[in-house]
Amino acid sequence: MEASSRQLHYKKLSEFYRNFLEIMVAVIIGQSFVQVDHIFIPFSNVLSDYRSFIDASGMLMVYFIVVSGWIGYHRSITKNPHKGKLGNARFVVDLVVVFLTYYIVSVANPESKGHFGDIFQWILPIMFGLYLLWDILKILEYREEEREEHKIRVRRMIITATFFALFIAFSFLYQYQLSFWDNPYPTTPPWNKTHFDFTFIIYTFALVFFYRGIKWPVKGKLPKPKKMKAKANAKVDIPFSDLPKEKEKNG
Repeated sequence: MEASSRQLHYKKLSEFYRNFLEIMVAVIIGQSFVQVDHIFIPFSNVLSDYRSFIDASGMLMVYFIVVSGWIGYHRSITKNPHKGKLGNARFVVDLVVVFLTYYIVSVANPESKGHFGDIFQWILPIMFGLYLLWDILKILEYREEEREEHKIRVRRMIITATFFALFIAFSFLYQYQLSFWDNPYPTTPPWNKTHFDFTFIIYTFALVFFYRGIKWPVKGKLPKPKKMKAKANAKVDIPFSDLPKEKEKNG
């Protein structure tokens, strides 16, 4: 009885956590529409000059990161809701990710004091580091479940760890290219910094797209039912009473 009431408590608490976080993300996205409407409305603003095109591309990148993350969170938390102390720890990680969601949307706004470098150098590596921590906590939280499910979670964690490493390398690469602008050399490409921003926007789109595309299909394989092989020499006994009776011929 106590175990069932505890399970019900965890279920209600997890639903509260999930609803709270999803409402927060929805509010952040909705508020951002008001802040950046001048980028997309009218649509001709997007193509008015190169800087406007970069700003619009950056906002689309951010929306793609946020919305795909929202969908991924909903899929994962529906299957593996928060439970126990580790579930509470996952909720704390969720809150930090929500704050980064607000931060990344704010930084992408051209009227803010931030710039895309903050996203490429700091926010994305930290965000994927939190994704990795979230996966590790989930593995520990559900470590007593079936072995096959445990293997699936470990595989998903490895995928996250791989992309976390890629975004760290991505951050160093961006920092390296910034050194060309701080200390120009004769070999510095004849581009301005916005070209690099656009290049990294495309790279980020691609990495996040592949991350979601690789991680979402990772599912368990149900055991195949064993086929009953009929023996070739098996004999079927037919009761004597079921044998067809010959009709008596009229003499």
